[in-house]
Amino acid sequence: MNSHSRPLPQKLLDFPGSLLIDVGSNEGDFIQLAIDSTTDLNVLGFEPHPQTFERLSQRFAGNDRVHLQSCCLGNDQGTVSLFDHSDQTGSEQASLLREAIECSSSGALVKFDVPMNRLDDLPQVNEYKVSFIKIDVEGYEQKVLEGALATLKNHKVPIVLLEFNSMNVSSRTFFIDLRNTLSSYRPYRILPGGRLLELRNYGAWKEEIFTYQNIAFFIK
Repeated sequence: MNSHSRPLPQKLLDFPGSLLIDVGSNEGDFIQLAIDSTTDLNVLGFEPHPQTFERLSQRFAGNDRVHLQSCCLGNDQGTVSLFDHSDQTGSEQASLLREAIECSSSGALVKFDVPMNRLDDLPQVNEYKVSFIKIDVEGYEQKVLEGALATLKNHKVPIVLLEFNSMNVSSRTFFIDLRNTLSSYRPYRILPGGRLLELRNYGAWKEEIFTYQNIAFFIK
């Protein structure tokens, strides 16, 4: 395993017609960083929590590079339940997995019925060239990827960034599942200071770590 920095050529991410897809936008901090760091990159953000989405919409009102949808993404279409802490609704831990919320708090829960779509079914995605996908959906990342396989293939998306943490226990998702779904990508664990640790040959002992971490997948 090698720990090193891998620079990202600007032209891979930021060019006329480029698109960042942000699945699980929450309050929009990642969107803000992306907009502030680029000149041409467009953002399509998805946030299902109704209260959080209202704040998100207000934050980027009038910004013609930011497009927002109040729904979640997965591998199916329909209406699903989103769970959150009743005493801090709109939290960063809101999840489609009831067990994930129950494990992180002994307090009462609140439930919202929210729409779900598959990324592959959204026509506006093909109005752009997808250059980056970020997924932060509290254990539901595998399902989002399953609904985005055509997008990943057709756009040859250079980078996929996602979380892997304790909520994957609730979704019964192993890191090997993400690896297999993204088999045309190389995974790197993001270390403190922004250094990247390449995860080469799979080993459960070094990859099935159910604690907070961000993983960047670079297309081969």
